[in-house]
Amino acid sequence: MPDNTDHFDSTLQGRLPRVAVLLALMFAVMLPQGTAAQDALKERPRGVIFFIADGTGPATYTVARDYLRGQNGPGTTLSMDLDQKGSVMTHAVDSRITDSASSATAYATGVKTYNGAIGMNPDRRPIGTVLEAAETNGWNTALISTARITHATPAAFSAHVPLRAQEEDVARQQLGKGIEILLGGGRSFFFGPEEGGRRGDSTNVVEGSGYHLVSTRDDLLAATRFPVLGLFSNEHMAYEVDRRHTQEPSIAEMTSWALERLEAAGEPFFIMIEAGRIDHAGHNRDIVAHLADMLAYDDAYRAAAAFASSRDDILLLATSDHETGGLTLGGEWEGGGSGYRYDPAPILGAQSSIERFSRQYREWIASPETVRMNVTGTLEADFGFTLGESDTFWMDRFLATRNLDGLGAWLEDLLRDRTAQRAAVHWSTSGHTAVDVPLYARGPGADAFTGSLDNQDVGRILSALMDADLEAETKKLRR
Repeated sequence: MPDNTDHFDSTLQGRLPRVAVLLALMFAVMLPQGTAAQDALKERPRGVIFFIADGTGPATYTVARDYLRGQNGPGTTLSMDLDQKGSVMTHAVDSRITDSASSATAYATGVKTYNGAIGMNPDRRPIGTVLEAAETNGWNTALISTARITHATPAAFSAHVPLRAQEEDVARQQLGKGIEILLGGGRSFFFGPEEGGRRGDSTNVVEGSGYHLVSTRDDLLAATRFPVLGLFSNEHMAYEVDRRHTQEPSIAEMTSWALERLEAAGEPFFIMIEAGRIDHAGHNRDIVAHLADMLAYDDAYRAAAAFASSRDDILLLATSDHETGGLTLGGEWEGGGSGYRYDPAPILGAQSSIERFSRQYREWIASPETVRMNVTGTLEADFGFTLGESDTFWMDRFLATRNLDGLGAWLEDLLRDRTAQRAAVHWSTSGHTAVDVPLYARGPGADAFTGSLDNQDVGRILSALMDADLEAETKKLRR
């Protein structure tokens, strides 16, 4: 994901550290005595399920809800709709626009930090996380992500490195934390090149770790003992719209499997589940992949909510680290405003991500004479449209000059535009934005998350509800 540290406002840079200090001093009195929020801080869940929908802002929830209403009727809701408590301000210490590393660190530690930081404070010193404190308190813990398990969000709960790109270090640290369940992509950071990975030290860090390694959906569903390490792809897991071409589990299947195992163990537990690829689709301005992964996240939340409803001691918490893409519902495509036109129904008429199309295209250009046939056939079969006269003219021009790289880039932009135009939606950026993100909670302590909160305050409230001694964890890390 893009790093915005070169673009922050110098005035904001000087002001934010002072604001962070004031917030820390005010936190103990920010919730009025006697209010439901203050009373909620006294509650103590025995299980915490924390969803982070990476890159998901208000418009993404709206387009998903509207799509489902078109499929199932006007009264349809998202699984988290009735649990909304407030919203979260996401800025970093050094930028009005956060990255995932900084925001996830704030959720995990209660400390606002710089973009790129993994479990580090603004002075680049390690700080304890709620997951580490949970392990110290005898809780079982789990991390799930549809991105690489070493990627910014899961890393912020389980590792400490100055820069998020240090994923080899993250992988080694994660296996030494005592985490019972680790599920996601990112196999390449656990193995050397001779075993299909890309660790520079050529080390197999799984060997001797004690983890039971699973690599497919069937392997996961058959696994019954802790600790489990599920690495289902070398890099990020597939977009949901492409998952049928893989042997990977869905985010709902990973969530349900983990909750069943954690409940069977009989101990208190903390689990963080990241719907990581919603963000990547926003960066790629791919409305098809974006919506499909949002709906998959909705399925996972529904499964977790059903689990939580069967008990009275489970806190279910959900938010986003930031919004990505600046999604607009009612995009202007032909001038003169949107004409109040917006309809998400056609979006999932497509059955492929742009990422998968691009991978296929790179295979096709090995035989240039087949490119035209493969492109036109795939656009019709997987995306549901044919090239018009103008489109055909430009494709012929690229092919005539053997500019196959240029043709590939042009086709990607064409797919971005056509899939969005059909629904009259628009993207304003391929990066992150500064908008507030929704916050959802149910169960013991849920009312403590009411209102407009800073991301670090979400982390502080969570640590209080979990009796997590983050100061003690920080001291251990700095010995």
